Amino acid sequence: MPSTRNTRITALLVTLLSLGGCKTLPSQSAKITPAAPATPVSLSALSEFLNQAAPGAVAVLPHSPWGPQSELNVVQRYFAASGRDCFKLRVSSAEGPARAAIACQQQNGEWTAARLLAQY
Repeated sequence: MPSTRNTRITALLVTLLSLGGCKTLPSQSAKITPAAPATPVSLSALSEFLNQAAPGAVAVLPHSPWGPQSELNVVQRYFAASGRDCFKLRVSSAEGPARAAIACQQQNGEWTAARLLAQY
């Protein structure tokens, strides 16, 4: 039965190739890097506000990564997959309509504007 033998050989090759593919996956200890470089923000007013902010908090900042005289509304605090502490914000400014934004805290304590990857 040559057909059965060919089927077995094909199944064996598929299994070996599948196992070989698993070896090329990154290890679980691989470091996760952000999707895009963050823009450092060293504005003390922004850092002071976000360090103590809770959902529902509002602040108008004369200077921010989202433009001058931006009104920041804190929507939600969360921990990103990168391990950083982040806020989902709603930002209003003279530069345009209100929009969603993200701010995350770096290891040095500074807050950065982060790219919004998805909006639900």
